Amino acid sequence: PNLYSADSPPDVLCVRCASQPSMPDSFYATTSRGHILLFNAPAGAAASLIRSYSAPFLQGVPIHALEVVTPQLLEGRRLNQLQLATFDDWVLIFSKDHIIRLAPLQRGTLRVELEMRGMECGTFPV
Repeated sequence: PNLYSADSPPDVLCVRCASQPSMPDSFYATTSRGHILLFNAPAGAAASLIRSYSAPFLQGVPIHALEVVTPQLLEGRRLNQLQLATFDDWVLIFSKDHIIRLAPLQRGTLRVELEMRGMECGTFPV
């Protein structure tokens, strides 16, 4: 899908590997406009956009960093296999509004389960 006009594409701020066993060559990219994009890039082929995740409260808020935490939630028994099957991945989102969010990614939807406020950072890992 075409998410942006060619005249003003968003800046990609962060890229992280996905943890989806069904798509081992997939990765996430975050944008300056508050979207998380899932791409698949098989060896020797160009990357193709699979899905875009967004939420109204993140529209226009740059997502500076993202960490996929699905494996950690499974190891800590915070998720079971049934819950895992309903979501693409679980991520920690670090955005310019200084709120850290724990969110599951599901079929183009980003739903926040937990917000952590009060931490301010002027620099973000890329």
